[in-house]
Amino acid sequence: MSSSLPSIVLVGAILLAISAAPATSSAPNAKTSLVPIAFSLYCLDHLEECKPSEVKAVNLTPRVEELLLKVNNRVNNDIKPAHEKFDTWTLNPRMGDCDDYVMTKRSRLIHAGIPPSALEVAVVKTPAGEGHAVLFVKTSAGELVLDNLRTQIVRRSQIPYRVLSVT
Repeated sequence: MSSSLPSIVLVGAILLAISAAPATSSAPNAKTSLVPIAFSLYCLDHLEECKPSEVKAVNLTPRVEELLLKVNNRVNNDIKPAHEKFDTWTLNPRMGDCDDYVMTKRSRLIHAGIPPSALEVAVVKTPAGEGHAVLFVKTSAGELVLDNLRTQIVRRSQIPYRVLSVT
């Protein structure tokens, strides 16, 4: 039992550090806020996807553009929209809400070679005042947004949402 205590302390320290670290945002009027706790919990189960990387933006080549569009459309089609009783951020569910779409897209892009530090989960408010999550992709041409509510990938400046926090 005593050998598991250091592991529990380490996990607790990581969770505290991740959730207490201010979220970063390149939006000029965005306020710094805490990283969503659900993202921190996700990272505890998927450490390899949450390690910082040196590359902060990806070069937007035709191949990367095609990859982003393919992943966005495939995930939007694969997951059926559903309101969850308990909000957990999961990968590849058959049914889920916006954060499940975001985490699935993020994971697939990382496994396709996009650096984790070029991908940010954004918690936003829609014009109707509803909470929502989208994926920001930092590229050489600016930030792009992958959203389960649209088939098109758009620039961050084109979204009608108010950004609350960014991982």
